[in-house]
Amino acid sequence: MAKKLHIKTLKCVEQEDLTLDDRIVVYVNGDPVNGAAFDDGQSRYLDTVVSFSSEAVVKLVEVDDVDADDVLGVHTIRSGSGVLEFTRDDAHYQMSYAISGD
Repeated sequence: MAKKLHIKTLKCVEQEDLTLDDRIVVYVNGDPVNGAAFDDGQSRYLDTVVSFSSEAVVKLVEVDDVDADDVLGVHTIRSGSGVLEFTRDDAHYQMSYAISGD
């Protein structure tokens, strides 16, 4: 039986881009599953559910037009629930999640 990762919310505590909105893409096991634009202090209810077998590798990327995209962090999760912190490249994002299934 497959497990399910429920990505609930994503909050921007501090954005990476100093001049424009951060354009964030959420990847799970290499596949883009959701995206949105953020300013400091904004939260979004993503309500995204992704099936996986043994582990989910969650990566947060800030997409740039003029230079290379910025990876803000990567987490590998297998069970439970909580909040993932993404703090690379002077950014700070918090993602709430829960995993269900065996």
